[in-house]
Amino acid sequence: MIRYVYALRDDIIKIRSPYNKELIAELKKIGGYKYNFDQNYSSIPNGHENFLKLMAIAKKLNITFEDYDLIDSTPLTEKPRCTGQEFKPAGIVAEKINFSLPKKNDHLSAASSFKPVVNKPELRTDPDETLYQLESALLSRRYSRSTVKSYLYHVNKMLEYVKKPPINIIEDDIKSYILNLATSEKFAVSSMNVAINAIKFFLSEILNKNFLMISVKRPKKDKKLPVVLSFDEVGRLITATENFKHKLLLMIIYSGGLRVGEAVKLKYEDVDFERKTIRITSGKGRKDRYTIISKAALERLKLYMEPAPAGPWIFPGADSGRHLSIRSAEKIFETALHKAAIKKTASVHSLRHSFATHLLESGVDIRYIQQLLGHANIRTTEIYTHISNKHLGNIVSPLDNIMN
Repeated sequence: MIRYVYALRDDIIKIRSPYNKELIAELKKIGGYKYNFDQNYSSIPNGHENFLKLMAIAKKLNITFEDYDLIDSTPLTEKPRCTGQEFKPAGIVAEKINFSLPKKNDHLSAASSFKPVVNKPELRTDPDETLYQLESALLSRRYSRSTVKSYLYHVNKMLEYVKKPPINIIEDDIKSYILNLATSEKFAVSSMNVAINAIKFFLSEILNKNFLMISVKRPKKDKKLPVVLSFDEVGRLITATENFKHKLLLMIIYSGGLRVGEAVKLKYEDVDFERKTIRITSGKGRKDRYTIISKAALERLKLYMEPAPAGPWIFPGADSGRHLSIRSAEKIFETALHKAAIKKTASVHSLRHSFATHLLESGVDIRYIQQLLGHANIRTTEIYTHISNKHLGNIVSPLDNIMN
């Protein structure tokens, strides 16, 4: 069902709709129009005058708008609609506005006059339209919400830089933009690669111009080794964390080598107390896997579950019905690092690196570690062989031979 919905908020009127080029063009005529790419809605400043303008646009385009705040509390078949009847949205004095709705059999006459155009694709000149098409293509491929958000951000940033209709973008525009990311904006190599992936997908899938990327070179990746904490440092980190929930979070991340995004999304149903395992659902690359959880973490989790949990998330967030945010988990780690007086430039991801390195040093087969971490390629796991000091610790420096 196609829906056009508005929501009255303190400062803005939010508008969510399927892509409609005419609607966007009309909304842009209202001062203060914005589009939120993170949450995919248009907005205009709130106010009686702007609301009437929105209703006038609806009349002009034969659009039926619904009040979002009334949808939640009213059965779908009884939704109040802006159909010319008098209605009073919160905080605004409503006026009677006459709308000309489509007649009952309009679609039949429209269908009879429809003539399909073959092999004449519409030129994609509108940035808003192409971004909408990009989002649709990504969602249809079941890309994660974080990837969709990232790709939309990078492509929109590129379009703002080149200042051209998308269909007119040439190879030099792409090279100039990527050079700008590296020199002026000082993007990290990993961020540049994400931007290149986003632009490549956009050019290939939306504009059918993948040839523009043939000569574009990716930046050379730094060969940095991950930061690993020692057994003692991990122990100090956990001991320094006094909050029960925060301590449990750090224990579970290290206990099973979880990514922070996987840890904050854990549900009670994901933990198998009998088998001492955790099921990771839709991990990186949308892959499920099992990893281990320590006896100590399980015992603390059992205490944490008394009384009975109020919701499905092991680590609920501040917002009702939501899990803890990744940024909140990062702050928990940063606080613990400071309290434990650990001087290494570590992040919460260092617990995952430490888990893998410590397993390798204790003699666990690297192929098992690969499965626990969820690495698609064994070469990714092999980086920990360069960090492990299991064999390095047995090598005697020649200086010691001289000094002795």
